[in-house]
Amino acid sequence: MTQQPTRSRALRRITLTAAALGATSALAACGTAGSTAGPPDVSTVDTQPVAMAGAQAGDGLCKAASLELSLHPDEGGAGMNQNHLNLRFTNKSATACSLQGSPGVSFVAGDDGHQLGEPAERVPAEQGALVRIVPGGYAQSPLTVVNAGVYDETECQSALSRGLRVYAPGDTAAMFVPYEQNACTVAGRHQLSADVVR
Repeated sequence: MTQQPTRSRALRRITLTAAALGATSALAACGTAGSTAGPPDVSTVDTQPVAMAGAQAGDGLCKAASLELSLHPDEGGAGMNQNHLNLRFTNKSATACSLQGSPGVSFVAGDDGHQLGEPAERVPAEQGALVRIVPGGYAQSPLTVVNAGVYDETECQSALSRGLRVYAPGDTAAMFVPYEQNACTVAGRHQLSADVVR
């Protein structure tokens, strides 16, 4: 009679051990299946930075057709005998594009848009970083405009401009933004200076 409980306990231990071994085998089998199939799919996380880097590297140059040009006062405002402005290039297209360097800028007048005076002095493109502009975003080029009044009138022969003709960095298609300003028409009087986009 005393051996029956011992046998029952022994049977229970065997049963529990078998169950534990079965669970372990099941877990091992799951682990094996997982390792065969590879790690969980995290491609949307892992490849996203790569995709963004690829998109940046493959971005086309921003062209006039994909840009909206506007002129804005600089936070520094006007200095002594000069105005500080920003030429803003807004990406109105559905894809990102890039700009690097400074724009071409000149005063224009008349219905024919003829140029007045010298074009803007430009900071070399290599001094600027490549700026990526996402759809709806913008980059700006600081523009300094020296007042025509600082020059002797005989050396300036000023005329009123209708605005600015602007070429985005690296582009050959002109854009226009209204800006009335007395502009020197004599060669050698540089009133405009354009910095790199940022």
